Amino acid sequence: MLTDQQFNTVTSCPLLSHIAGACLWKLVESAHVQHFAARQLIVREGEPSDALYIIATGSVLVTSRDVRLALLEWPAPIGDLGVFADRPRTATAIAETDCTLLRIATPDLLGAFELTPEAWRGIALWFAEFAYAKAVDEKVRTHDLRAQLARLLLARADPTTGAVPLTQIELAEILAVQRSTIQRHLDAFRVAGLIAKAGRVAILDREGLTREGLL
Repeated sequence: MLTDQQFNTVTSCPLLSHIAGACLWKLVESAHVQHFAARQLIVREGEPSDALYIIATGSVLVTSRDVRLALLEWPAPIGDLGVFADRPRTATAIAETDCTLLRIATPDLLGAFELTPEAWRGIALWFAEFAYAKAVDEKVRTHDLRAQLARLLLARADPTTGAVPLTQIELAEILAVQRSTIQRHLDAFRVAGLIAKAGRVAILDREGLTREGLL
């Protein structure tokens, strides 16, 4: 049986905060407490999504292909995307500190929602908000990258000719992004009349590119 604090963890989890009645009690009955030591693996990317976890205490590091994605704390859910999409784990979760998690097996989780079909609306809203936030973050990152690229071109350009002695591949490696991403931003600079792009990049409008770098 869960303690009052652990019960509060379930009801405070943003994924489940709208749940009540039979669905809530089924989730509470199905939750099992698990303890993890710091640096212990919780779930691995690519494995079956056999359960949802909720952080009760401590913090959990989420990574994908060795890239740090997030550091989660109470009362964040772990593994929700794979569970509801019926897909393998999309990321790896490792205990950053000693932590306590509540584990709800996927069949128990989905079974609880069948008891209260209207609860699915809350899940839809959760994922809609998640998708919106991700889109906003991506817009910020893209805008940031555009400014970084402008500053890089200005820093490396020949002061007389404006020629940049770097290939698109080298630019992508410096900024740690795909070449196609660099190409997209360079095309935007070219259309705006800021650069020429016949083979290597050459700056045409240093003032305009400087403004891009300040955004």
